[in-house]
Amino acid sequence: MVTIKDVARLAGVSQATVSHVMNGTRNVLPATRKKVERVMLQTGYRPSAAARHLSGGATRMIGLIVSSIQLPLNALLYREIDRRLRPAGYSVWLRNVDEDPVLEATTLDQFIRHRIDGAVVISNGEHLPEHDALLRSGRPLVFVDRRPKGLDAPLVALDSAAAARRGTEHLLAHGHRRIALLTREINREPFTARARGYRTAMTKAGLAPRIIQVGSPTGRSRIEAAACIPKLLAEAEPPTALLVGSNAVTMGTLQGLHDCGGHCPRDLSLVCFDSSPWSEFVDPALTVLEHPVEAVAEAAVQALLEGLQAQTRKRLKRGHDNTQLFEARLIERASVAHLPC
Repeated sequence: MVTIKDVARLAGVSQATVSHVMNGTRNVLPATRKKVERVMLQTGYRPSAAARHLSGGATRMIGLIVSSIQLPLNALLYREIDRRLRPAGYSVWLRNVDEDPVLEATTLDQFIRHRIDGAVVISNGEHLPEHDALLRSGRPLVFVDRRPKGLDAPLVALDSAAAARRGTEHLLAHGHRRIALLTREINREPFTARARGYRTAMTKAGLAPRIIQVGSPTGRSRIEAAACIPKLLAEAEPPTALLVGSNAVTMGTLQGLHDCGGHCPRDLSLVCFDSSPWSEFVDPALTVLEHPVEAVAEAAVQALLEGLQAQTRKRLKRGHDNTQLFEARLIERASVAHLPC
C-alpha cells in the first residue's frame, strides 16, 4: 500500500510538504503542489480521513444545515452549494433540522466534534450557544437567508424587503387596492423584511396594509393558509389580491381556492415568493418573485472559501460589514388580473 513516505520520496519533497499539500495547513509553491498532486494521482494514494482528523489536518468536509429540506428552495440551495464546493475538493455533510432549534444546536455540536472545516447554515433564526462555539473554534460560518441577531458572521440573502415592495407595486400597477400580505410569522427573518417592504409600498400608495399571519412550521402554515382563503373570499369586501410570503403558503393558498371553488385571478390575484419548478405549470401559471438561488449559493461558497483561506492564515476578520443582498426577479405570468382604475 502506498504511504505518505512513498509520495514524498517520488515527488522529491519532505513528508511535511506532502502533508501541507493535503491539509492546506501552509502555503506551498504552485510547482511543488502540482508535483505532489501528480504523484498522488499516479500512485493512487488516498490519505486516511481518520488520520488527518487525528493529526489536526483539514477534513475537507463542510457542514450544511437546512431549516427544512421539504422546501424546494432549500433543496435547490443545497444542490447549488454542493456543486460549487466539489471542484474545491470539499464534501458536504447535509443535515435537515425540521425548523427545530434543539436539533440545529445538536447538529452544530456534531459538526464541531467531527471537526468540519466550516459550515453554511440556513438557520431557524434563533441565536444558539453552538453558533458562538463554532465561531470561537476558528471555523468559518456563513448564514443564508437569515442570520440570528448578535452574530458576527457573513449573511448572504435575498433582498426580501425590496422584493416585497416590488411585488406589491406590481399589484398596484394592475389596479388592485385591497391587497393583503399572507405570510408566515413576521417576527423573524426573512418574513419581517417582507412585511416591511409590503407596508412601505402600501403606505406610499396611501392604502392601509393588511397582514395575515399563518402558523410556523412549514406543514402548519400550508394548512392554515388553505383554511384562511374561504374565509377571506366570504368577507363583504375581500382582498382582490394577495402577496404570498413563502412557497408553503402559496401551496396552501392554491389548495384553499380549490376547496372553496374560488378562481385565480378572477376571485383573487396572486404574486408569490420563492418560485418553484411547478409554479409555471399550474393553471394559471403564477406570477412569482424568483429567488436568485445561483447567485446566493455562489456568494455563500465564496464567503466560506475566503473564510477558510483566512483561517489558514490565522486572520479571520470580524466586525466589518458582511451582508450581501440579491434582488429577486419578477416573472410575470397569468395569476394577476388587471382591474379598471
